[in-house]
Amino acid sequence: MVNSVKTKAVAGEYATENEVIRNDLRALMMRDRSMQNKLQEQAGLAHDALKVDPTRTVFLLPSYSHQG
Repeated sequence: MVNSVKTKAVAGEYATENEVIRNDLRALMMRDRSMQNKLQEQAGLAHDALKVDPTRTVFLLPSYSHQG
């Protein structure tokens, strides 16, 4: 990973190694925001579907592993 950062800076793609890291962190934050938005949208759709038809509810029981 360190070599990749250094290579991008040396190749002139970025002025400094810090700039490479900042750019990659921004991209990671954008990806995380996008994923969070998708999850919130899916949760909202599931909530709305359950309000329309509560019989679609799935109950999960805790599983206990008995090893003896």
